[in-house]
Amino acid sequence: MNRHIILCVDDEPSILSSLKRDLRGEDYEVITAASGEEALDLLRKDEFSLIISDQKMPSMTGVELLQKVRELYPDTVKILLTGHLEIETAVAAINKGEVYRYLFKPWEKEDLLMTVKQSLEKLDLVRIIREQRDRLAEINKDLSREKAMVSTIINAMGEGLIVTDRNGNITFVNRVIEKLAMKSEEDIFGKGIDDLFERCSGDREAHPTIGRCYLKIGAERVPVMMISSPLIDGNGVHMGTVNTVRDISAECELEQKKADFLAMIVHDLRSPLISNIYGARLIKKRLKESLNGELSEIIESNMATLDRALNLVNDLLDISKFESGNLEIKNEDINIGDILDISVKSFRTMAEMAGITIGIEAGPDIPRIRGNRDLLIRVMINLIGNAVKFSPQGGDVRVSALATGFGVKVSVIDKGPGIPNEKLSSIFDRYVQLDRETEKMKMGTGLGLTICKQIVEAHGGRIRAENAVGGGSIFILELPHPALAKSPYSLSNS
Repeated sequence: MNRHIILCVDDEPSILSSLKRDLRGEDYEVITAASGEEALDLLRKDEFSLIISDQKMPSMTGVELLQKVRELYPDTVKILLTGHLEIETAVAAINKGEVYRYLFKPWEKEDLLMTVKQSLEKLDLVRIIREQRDRLAEINKDLSREKAMVSTIINAMGEGLIVTDRNGNITFVNRVIEKLAMKSEEDIFGKGIDDLFERCSGDREAHPTIGRCYLKIGAERVPVMMISSPLIDGNGVHMGTVNTVRDISAECELEQKKADFLAMIVHDLRSPLISNIYGARLIKKRLKESLNGELSEIIESNMATLDRALNLVNDLLDISKFESGNLEIKNEDINIGDILDISVKSFRTMAEMAGITIGIEAGPDIPRIRGNRDLLIRVMINLIGNAVKFSPQGGDVRVSALATGFGVKVSVIDKGPGIPNEKLSSIFDRYVQLDRETEKMKMGTGLGLTICKQIVEAHGGRIRAENAVGGGSIFILELPHPALAKSPYSLSNS
């Protein structure tokens, strides 16, 4: 705090001397004035912390002076000296001069010092409060400006933004969402995010969650891509989620056109391929006795090439069916143990020839699921086949099934070379072939795992790949209880 300056005003020199004497030794600077006019001249040049003024002065009373002081410096503390106090003077002092205290002549020094000390403490407190208030006002202005800027930015975004609380109830949306949903924010606030969106892909356990959804607008559904990230406060407490939403209607329309075009091309390719395969087999059969070794090798090579081409065409046809979203899957009651037994038996001979052991580990109380038996066998044959193919001589492949809160968890574990970490996120993408054993991988189409993923998701499940501790890879698929199964595909009951 700056040193306080006190102005003492009285027309009697002895009073001024007494005031200066009593205040001497305190950390104050004391200045005196012999009249109200002289005091006002001083006040026009400088501000004082405290004014002690006599009431009865010849040309200007103390109340009149303090009223003018109030107009010049509202915060200055004012004390009135008087020999006796009339009611009218007291009222005027309070209403016009905002007098803090009265001192009666003659005063006690201790009373004077205590009154001055308390009055200046009040002034310091008033100034602190004002500074804090002014600072708070500036902070509020800054916050208002920042809020307006953030609001402008959020509403200028090309993507929709939704914030939810920890219960999944919507607490904020931007204008893109209002326009997309064709609802006002008042109609959206407080609703659950699942009331607006129908999720059809993406892992809710991932952070952030990325997946396609459908925005429900009455009977219509608008395809969107949603990225959901957890909203964590400074103490690490989960407060909700922040979700960005992008309308992908145009992309989906383009994808559908591409899928339709691909399906048409692939379908047109399938017939001549089959015709050529049967033709090559017929030629080999008819000319079996007359074919020399070179011609027989050429025909075998062509047949193998045609078979791989046909497998690729069939895989592309399957992918096209899944991506159309209109695939009708036969839905039946399934024992996952039967699926595993059938799939493993398909590789017994192949595994024995390679010196590889295949074992099944099934936990107790594995629930039955609903789905397509043939498609799920296809998934397991693909995963087990890869595990056997990439396992070293004398290795082992383990297939396990466990009951979970979600449904059934099936794992296929091998002791092969594993999967490069940078490929784990793309292993289920089309045409991805790893350099684990180049010659073996060249025999595939690069679409097997893509189809596996689509089949699993068609059953409302999820699939992922991991590297096993100590070497090898683990492919994990989870299939839900019937009550939890949600799929974009049409499931027909058998």
